[in-house]
Amino acid sequence: MAGFAMKDCVRLIVLRHAESRGNVGLELDMDPALTPRGIEQARVLGRWLEGVVFDGAFISPLLRTRQTFEEAGLKARAVIFDSRLVEARDRGMYAQHCLPYPATPRYGNPDRHDAWERPFSERVREFMADAAGLPAGLYLAVCHGGTAHGLANDLVRKPEEKQSDALAAPVATLDNAAWGEFILTGDRRGDRLVRWNALAWTPWMSSGWEGSGREPTMARPLW
Repeated sequence: MAGFAMKDCVRLIVLRHAESRGNVGLELDMDPALTPRGIEQARVLGRWLEGVVFDGAFISPLLRTRQTFEEAGLKARAVIFDSRLVEARDRGMYAQHCLPYPATPRYGNPDRHDAWERPFSERVREFMADAAGLPAGLYLAVCHGGTAHGLANDLVRKPEEKQSDALAAPVATLDNAAWGEFILTGDRRGDRLVRWNALAWTPWMSSGWEGSGREPTMARPLW
């Protein structure tokens, strides 16, 4: 990247969970599990990223994101469950259907933000500000389609636009098990969205793929 050294920046990989039972209408509750095809997607992703060790991984506490991280066998020096990354829902929905949420697995540090019912735009902006302040390195955020959309829009929008809905800017969402790559320099002028909707798997791996109707971007390795 012109203008700054890669070693001096935060590289944030924003990964959407693999296909869940909710994505295909098999489960309509707030916390669906992955489908068999979603498990396959996650495992292919893991093979693609074999050997990559993230400096930190931030994971939505919901089941489908945890399963994606686990089935992929992803590695990180620190794993943190972060409720700022949960999907956008109408106010009160998490309180009614999910909370108090069961304890998250012991391989990660428990959520300390209790952001389930906070306004979506507010928690997205806060997460991005905290990510920009991390030590230089390679980081992972495992989240949801709407959350990934909001994070990307926060990255590309001008400061004067930040107070409006984080879902409003025209950045497309991610397919299941796809990711984007953000470069965060600590200076908004140097921040970049350098990849979006990159996939380690292909739609012909399983029959009946119900993605975007286009060929996915085949990802290059992260190292």
